[in-house]
Amino acid sequence: MNKVDTLKMGLAADTLVNYNKHCFQTNDVREPNGTENRILKLSDQIRSLGLSSIYIDGGKNKMTLEVSAKILKERYSYLINRDTLGEFVNAVNSSGIIKIDGDKLLNESEIYRADVCENVHLDKDLTIYKNAIASRMMKDTKYVVRNYKGEGLVITPKNKTDNHRIVIYPKYKELTMAKNRELRKYIDIEQFRDVLRIEVNVRRFVTCRKLFDIPREKRPCLADIVFSEKPVLKNLLGPYLALNEDQKPVSIPQVLYDEKKKLSDRIKEVGMQVILEYFGNDLSNVKNCLKSTVKHNPGRLLPDFKRSACEQEEDWVNEFVCKVRAGLEG
Repeated sequence: MNKVDTLKMGLAADTLVNYNKHCFQTNDVREPNGTENRILKLSDQIRSLGLSSIYIDGGKNKMTLEVSAKILKERYSYLINRDTLGEFVNAVNSSGIIKIDGDKLLNESEIYRADVCENVHLDKDLTIYKNAIASRMMKDTKYVVRNYKGEGLVITPKNKTDNHRIVIYPKYKELTMAKNRELRKYIDIEQFRDVLRIEVNVRRFVTCRKLFDIPREKRPCLADIVFSEKPVLKNLLGPYLALNEDQKPVSIPQVLYDEKKKLSDRIKEVGMQVILEYFGNDLSNVKNCLKSTVKHNPGRLLPDFKRSACEQEEDWVNEFVCKVRAGLEG
């Protein structure tokens, strides 16, 4: 079952049943054809949990809505999915800002942005699981793997037509940030302490169609995502989370990703020759690895890498990627 955290969607203005005029800034404009038109924008002074922006152009019969699963409040951990759709619509309509037609929202919306995600509960240090995934994906020339806010990974396709990115990070730390102060009034963030958030950020119609098997002539709507039987995250990450019985012993231990140590100490402990061998003597793959751990000019370290390996380390990857896979399948 696909779950969504953040949505940005376009709707016909007549999807709007009612709105609170005190929550909007108004701008009366004269269109090129001479007609008068009123544009409404959610006021910067309005703070409503989960509703971040609303834009209504009555003249063009167009409305843009950006909303997140935070609007579910106590039920935030369930995210927006086929089982919580009713709660989601009710939460929007009880916000005191707008009331919308739920059927039109579901079936006539146009998805501009969707963060499809899963909260995977794991039983050990989340950094280990993140690094296990990184070690697999860094060897795939289709992706670039980089550090994400010091704690996670951001994985982007090199093919620019695939306009999506995969983000993996510990959810608990993000929920402790000031921007989530209001949300913490409704949830116990301790339930997220063992959660590795895995999400794919979709940004274009063509990408959404590809990931969810939507016909080319159709503009993706909310129903296409939440009722889709295609497990998007599992399909994207599946090849990197499978048990690889034929895999050679991994030549690079966890210490390379140990952020508690200086990078120079990590490289010294692992050995440059071992790192190079692990990445198939391919300096571009080594550089991708360094990009996930070095903030400034990772290329400066490349000349020191040698082209042969002197030792092997045990394979720690299989155990941890299989647990992540089980979490996505659960």
